[in-house]
Amino acid sequence: MSRFGPKLAGAGGFINITQNSRTVIFVGTFTAGGLKIAVQDGQLEILKEGRARKFVNQVEQITFSGPYAAASDQNVLYVTERCVFRLTTQGLELIEVAPGVDLERDILGQMDFRPIVNHPVAMDARIFRPSRCSSRTACSPSGWSIAWCTTRRDRPCSTIFTDCRCVPGKTWRTFASRPSGCASHWAGRSPWWSTMTIFIDENVVDDYARMVEALSQKYYTHVSRYTTSAFMRLKLGEALESRGLAAHIFETRGEALEAARAP
Repeated sequence: MSRFGPKLAGAGGFINITQNSRTVIFVGTFTAGGLKIAVQDGQLEILKEGRARKFVNQVEQITFSGPYAAASDQNVLYVTERCVFRLTTQGLELIEVAPGVDLERDILGQMDFRPIVNHPVAMDARIFRPSRCSSRTACSPSGWSIAWCTTRRDRPCSTIFTDCRCVPGKTWRTFASRPSGCASHWAGRSPWWSTMTIFIDENVVDDYARMVEALSQKYYTHVSRYTTSAFMRLKLGEALESRGLAAHIFETRGEALEAARAP
């Protein structure tokens, strides 16, 4: 973003901001220079492909280091009109494809390198319709959104990441006041949990700690928590400690996973 051919824009504060942010989302068209698209019937149609590719093997200047971000456990997404990528330690992984888009022709055929392609899902069709789409309705009926889950093969336990930032404060407090309901919600998704990460708003930390206190007395055998925010580590740690709970909070997801998977 600092240099485009003969045009030198400069990095400015881009490096400082992106390398110190918990989450970075790059948003732009997949190609540039004459790209024309149409949205109809819940699908994306590419009328004319752009002349310039953006996903290339080499750039003129590096103002954002993918390997450094991945090693720092930074959450990085690349959102385009036709697909979404996620940064991993192995490279870019294709995780979403717009309805109506051909994977080989419209995505892989317009890149200079091949991304990781496992099981990309279809982008929400509501994005490609004229009706309004609320982030609240995009959550599950209970207000929770399971972001990522994987089951270990060496023993029956799972790692669950849950994003609750779309839950309104009132809804969260009502849900958190019923620990048994929380347990039954997650129990249907995993036999045992090795760790569970929840993204919450700082305004409901006390409600979260109250829920954790009730859950830990009946359901927890081991738990590890993390947050990349120093402020949240302090605030959440104090809330947990005041209830006699394990207050240590790791700084990265990798550290939390390692601790959770320890014998």
